[in-house]
Amino acid sequence: MAALHLVLASTLLYLASGGAHEEHLSATSTTTSMAGKATGMTAQFHTQLGDPIWLQAWVPQNKGALAGACIGLALLGILERWLAAFYALLSPSPARNLRSGVTSTIVPNDTHAHHAHAQETTNSVPLPRGLKALFLPRLSLSDDIIRGMLYAVQAALGFLLMLVVMTYQGYLILSIVLGLGVGEMLFGRIVASAI
Repeated sequence: MAALHLVLASTLLYLASGGAHEEHLSATSTTTSMAGKATGMTAQFHTQLGDPIWLQAWVPQNKGALAGACIGLALLGILERWLAAFYALLSPSPARNLRSGVTSTIVPNDTHAHHAHAQETTNSVPLPRGLKALFLPRLSLSDDIIRGMLYAVQAALGFLLMLVVMTYQGYLILSIVLGLGVGEMLFGRIVASAI
């Protein structure tokens, strides 16, 4: 979270300066890619066009394309926060279970003691603090596969957004940060209530 604040503060500082250091930022550092081609990516915050987004073919060449990329990245930021909220709703919460009185305490069923079956019980008395962490929800293969796939999509989306931030293009970074902020404003309370 501190890194996000640092990126946001740096972006806002740069944009507030009005490009006063544009002559310094216009100098691109030429690096050599894995294929041996020279790329002109700037390793400093800038607002120039020409940085590829994920693929060499996806390069905003004009202001309209850059605006479209910014809108798309902001929507992806909102989508990432929605995925986090949806994941939180699907995840088992020990606090939610304790509020409802359901724990995963396993006790033998008295009517079928000879078969040693177990059942989930409802406790009206809260468990001691140290024991709460010992009770895990039961494994539900279908739910856990869905949750795992959802988390993988959320992580991949986060990595894709991080790769765009690594272009140091100020407008793209600002649109991602704004999208994440709007998404948190819209869906953050769902995550907080699910815990």
